[in-house]
Amino acid sequence: MKKALEANPENSTLRFKIAYQYDFYLRKPYIALPLYREFLKNDVPGLKTVENLPQEVSYSDYAKNRIREIDGTKNQDKMKKAAGK
Repeated sequence: MKKALEANPENSTLRFKIAYQYDFYLRKPYIALPLYREFLKNDVPGLKTVENLPQEVSYSDYAKNRIREIDGTKNQDKMKKAAGK
């Protein structure tokens, strides 16, 4: 997947779709997190929506929500580790 980004680093839709693959299909949200952030930096506003969801959500809105959720999970994991010490 990362080879595709190397071949076409300016394609923000491709970056989103790779992040989504890591996040949703491979269940690796921490790998997807920087890809979502990079996508938002380079996103061109448009009518793009995430196809697999029952409601229509723009790629930007989906990425923003997932960043918030992943960051929240990351913080909870840190707190659990700190409490366990």
